[in-house]
Formats: sequence, C-alpha cells, structure tokens
Amino acid sequence: ESRKKKRMKQQEEADLYKSHVKGKGTSNRKERGSARERMPHVVLSGRLEAIRSEVENRKDVGAFLKPVNRTGFPHYYEKIKEPIDLQTIREKNRKYEYKTADKFVAHFELMKENAIKFNGKGTALANEAEEIYEFVERTVEQNRLEFDEMEDAVKKQMTGRKKKKSKKTGSSSSSKATKMNTANVVLDGISTQVNLGNLDFGLGGDSDSDDS
Repeated sequence: ESRKKKRMKQQEEADLYKSHVKGKGTSNRKERGSARERMPHVVLSGRLEAIRSEVENRKDVGAFLKPVNRTGFPHYYEKIKEPIDLQTIREKNRKYEYKTADKFVAHFELMKENAIKFNGKGTALANEAEEIYEFVERTVEQNRLEFDEMEDAVKKQMTGRKKKKSKKTGSSSSSKATKMNTANVVLDGISTQVNLGNLDFGLGGDSDSDDS
C-alpha cells in the first residue's frame, strides 16, 4: 500500500512538472514567447526553474526557502562552509550559471548534505532535504533525453559565440596591419601618405630619358 502511494505521488510530481512546461513547442508566436525566450540557455533555465518551483511549493520546505539567518543561527556558518538554499539557486539560475542539469542537481545534493550535517540524519529537516533531493534527481532522470538535447544546444550556442568573437578579433588585427602599412612621402615639398603595398618603383620599365 505504501509503495502504491509513493508511486502515485511520484506520478503526480511528474505530471506537475510536465504541465508547467507544456506548450513551449506551439506554432503560435505569442505562446512561444520572444526570440530570446527560445534561446537554448533561456529554455534550459526555464526547465530548471519549473523543478525548483515545485520544490518551493512543498508543505514543509520553509527552512530551505532562504539563507539561514546569521543573527539567529551564527554557529550554522561555522559548521556549514558551503550554504545553499532555494533563493540562492533561483538567483544562480537567473544568471544562467547552470549549463547542465547535473550541476543544478548537485546543489540540491549539497542542500541535503548540509541539512544532515547540521541537524543530524533522521531528523525532520534532514528527511525533508532528502525527499527534496530525490524529487529533483528523479525528475531530471525522467526527462534526461530532453535535458541532454538542451545542454547540447547550449554548448553549440557557446561555441558559436566564441567563433564570432575570434573572427572579430582577427578582422580587427588585419585592419590594424593594413593601417600600419603606410608611410609619409615628400614630393615637391608636399607631404603625402601612401600605401606601401601599392607603391610602384618602376623598376624594369620604359625610360623617358633623352639619349642625345
């Protein structure tokens, strides 16, 4: 009976996640959003936020919503060297710091480890943190193919940006080299700037000198 309830809960969580991201592939431009919203890193960020939002809606998640209060629990930061919470994860995701779903999941694993370390394994907060981590990991794994495709698209996007930057740098260097290939020449008292690459010294050409 307990296994059946657990399976039903997992299915409900999966359905909630799918309903949150449903409609992204529609042909209606307004529903799909702007061009920026369809960029790979923005799409990935949106999928991760859908998962984080589901965690935020949990009944007993309160202790993990924001950073632990330093005034109320000063000793927490003496024991926990890498604190993490849902608000911090949201801020990092908004800055597109998660290039892969695994890095996103890793922060929920850190949240779980911090809760166990500070509160002790088997405590209410430790158990809640473990359930949160299991939900996030499971949701990512159930949608692994989708996340793999998004991550590949993000990699290609980043590679394209590097190539464009490299081309611009090369073009700028070439332009500078062309500008430097000049010299000032004084002809009949008048200073003239000439391109050395186009300067013709007339060697081997016909002579206009008078033989007589």
